[in-house]
Amino acid sequence: MNSQDLKYQFSLCHSVLKRATDGLTNGKEFVSPKEGGNCASWILGHLVHYRNKRFYLLEIDPLYPAEKYVRYKKGTSPLSESDSGLPFAELITAFDKIHEAWMTALDEMTEDKLSAKTPDSTQSNPDETVGSLLSKMVFQEAYHIGQIGLLRKVCGLPGAVG
Repeated sequence: MNSQDLKYQFSLCHSVLKRATDGLTNGKEFVSPKEGGNCASWILGHLVHYRNKRFYLLEIDPLYPAEKYVRYKKGTSPLSESDSGLPFAELITAFDKIHEAWMTALDEMTEDKLSAKTPDSTQSNPDETVGSLLSKMVFQEAYHIGQIGLLRKVCGLPGAVG
């Protein structure tokens, strides 16, 4: 996979995320599945946390201090209207800014950089490369954006795709 393919895939995720979050206001961003799980606000914060944390893969500094989004780290408790975390609109703006920085960095990413090994494997894979980890990130984002899409339906909103 080359940097332009990754850029295209991350851009698709961004585009669908924008559609999926549109209209999630007035408490809808805190609706969670009945059987448990996270609301759209937590999921979006998790995506912001995750991309911000992985700026090192692109050889640039994070836009935000890590502690700002630690509330959205994997394994943290779900959000609610009384424990709402950061404002939803602020999370959307942060994701947009991070996305812009990622697109610029991916334009400058070489094949050598993509094939370089990374010490931060999501599967404890000693052969993990920057490119393979970025590919896994696309999958993770698409999965979480799909969750937000389903939460739209739970809230009575139309689907975000199709």
